[in-house]
Amino acid sequence: CSMHLAGTNKYNVPETIFDDIRMKQLQTINDACFNNTEMIVDDASFRKLRPIVLGDLNFRVEVLSSEGEKERGGKDFCAVNEILMEGETDKVRQLFLEYDRLCLHLGHTTRRRQQQQRGK
Repeated sequence: CSMHLAGTNKYNVPETIFDDIRMKQLQTINDACFNNTEMIVDDASFRKLRPIVLGDLNFRVEVLSSEGEKERGGKDFCAVNEILMEGETDKVRQLFLEYDRLCLHLGHTTRRRQQQQRGK
C-alpha cells in the first residue's frame, strides 16, 4: 500500500492537530484495504498476508509542542535540527525513540512506555 498522508502546512500549530487528520486517513485506508475488498484468495491465505505500508506518512518528530514553539525556524525546529546536525547516531536514534509522533501513537516510544508504566 503506497500513500501520502496530510503534511503539516501551518506554523504555530501543534502536531496533534495534524496527527488527528493522519490517523483518520490511516483508518480510511485500513477500512478500504481490509474491510471492503472482494476476496481474491481464500480466507486462509488472506489471513496470512501482512500489509506493507510505504510512502510519506508525514508524522513528525516533535520535541516541543506548544504553539509558540512551532513557528518557522522556531524552538522546536532548532531543538530537532541541533541533534540532527551533530550527526551522532545514538542521539538521533534516541530522538526518534522519544519523540517520533507515529511511534508515540503506536505506543512504541520510550516516553509512551514510561507514561503507561506510571498509569497515564
